[in-house]
Amino acid sequence: MLSQPEELTMAPCVLYQRLCQQLYVCVPSLGVWRRRRLALLVTGLLLARHTALPRLAAQLRRMSPTTHTDSIERRLRRILANTNWDVPGIYAAVARVSLQRLPAGRCVLVLDDTQQTTHCTLSTLALD
Repeated sequence: MLSQPEELTMAPCVLYQRLCQQLYVCVPSLGVWRRRRLALLVTGLLLARHTALPRLAAQLRRMSPTTHTDSIERRLRRILANTNWDVPGIYAAVARVSLQRLPAGRCVLVLDDTQQTTHCTLSTLALD
């Protein structure tokens, strides 16, 4: 969706807005509130460069300084607790659009599906 150097220099609110736009392009069937929640989670992950919710919440507080970090962390927990996400569908749609935007020529894709626990699988896709 966004290149790593670009995301590092982008203001948190701009990053969030760009992610919302990208998700709309990639997964137009995703409702506006679900799109915003997913964009918020991904924004926190990109800013924190970590998966610990307190770290994400601390970084997301940069977007809303008057909101308490604990409140942001509770919001993130509610987002993650929602079991109605169509993860494979969202992942496939984002990957499809992202791959279509690659320049013509030879590309190398590396996909790593790593079982993290009995509850989740971490999928990492690298393009070179």
